[in-house]
Amino acid sequence: MANNAKIDEILGYLLAYPQAHDQETYFDGWAGALTTGDDPSRDPLTQLRSECGTTGCIAGWTIASIARRDETITAAADRCCREAGLAVDDIDAAAWHILGITSGIGYKIFYCFDNETAIARLKYVKDHPGATPGELIAACPEWD
Repeated sequence: MANNAKIDEILGYLLAYPQAHDQETYFDGWAGALTTGDDPSRDPLTQLRSECGTTGCIAGWTIASIARRDETITAAADRCCREAGLAVDDIDAAAWHILGITSGIGYKIFYCFDNETAIARLKYVKDHPGATPGELIAACPEWD
């Protein structure tokens, strides 16, 4: 079952800061480049800053939303997978787990390189629980 609260959080961030969203950008091991400001108790995405203008995809920002202060994206994904008891430890698996989506749905969102379509697909998953990857693609094709 999709984690609609987390989906709303990620969508809210990406829609408020479209300059930070790029489905073709993968950020990984930048310790300290993504910080949560001076108050680590606050929700990471509300204060997320990138000193170098970092952009990231939906999977990357999903992991950033759970990253501890000065924890790399890779380290946060590994921690998430370990804590969830997942058999693999990678960014995709962690993001699927956090968003409560299947790998098939995740692939159709994370590997869609058009920002608007990726956002539309994430919204579709939230609004259509149990949608299949085929239904997702039919409803939100990447190329018209």
